[in-house]
Amino acid sequence: ANYNGLVAAHLQKHQQYPQQAKNRGIQGTGIVSFWIDANGAVTLVAVSRGTGSAILDEEMTATVRRASPLPAPPGGQATGFAAPVTFGLK
Repeated sequence: ANYNGLVAAHLQKHQQYPQQAKNRGIQGTGIVSFWIDANGAVTLVAVSRGTGSAILDEEMTATVRRASPLPAPPGGQATGFAAPVTFGLK
């Protein structure tokens, strides 16, 4: 569970809110799925559940790519994740 928290925190550091979406007041939550290899490098990324906005969906996958490499998985085993990503305006 601690490793999942590390991955979530690492992704959050790399998340950006697209200016175009901010300007239009577009918000949403989606799920991005990705695989990492034994070293933490992202090998595959895809939108599992869209946000309802193509701009935000593209940013979800871009976030994962920017975050690569992620913390290496325990035991050096390639592993898959599904992570929620929220874009919300305050």
